[in-house]
Amino acid sequence: MSVSIMLYAIKLGPIETGEGRVSAYVGFTETHALPPVLSDQDKDGLEQLGQQAHGHDLRCDRGLARAGKPLGFTAAPLPEWARFGRATLAFALARPGGRVRNLRSGRKLPGERGRLLP
Repeated sequence: MSVSIMLYAIKLGPIETGEGRVSAYVGFTETHALPPVLSDQDKDGLEQLGQQAHGHDLRCDRGLARAGKPLGFTAAPLPEWARFGRATLAFALARPGGRVRNLRSGRKLPGERGRLLP
């Protein structure tokens, strides 16, 4: 019997950058978070997360449903296990001068294991 693991995608932002406004897209499973992806388009952000999903069951926030549906995402309520990660990232980005280390793309950095949160 094959067990499917859910990947839940969220969007945080907009975030002001030197190149304009973007949003951060982060995918959570029950055990970890994928590296965030920055994009100015929901479709592009979700597409990049989907490429990292490796067969996970794709779910997303209701606000991402329209962009996510053609990519295989289904809208669902935020799982309890993703609440802390979402709140932590939102708080870090919302405070004056706030930022999250390595928040630049969906690509892994050398030596990075793809885990943002414990």
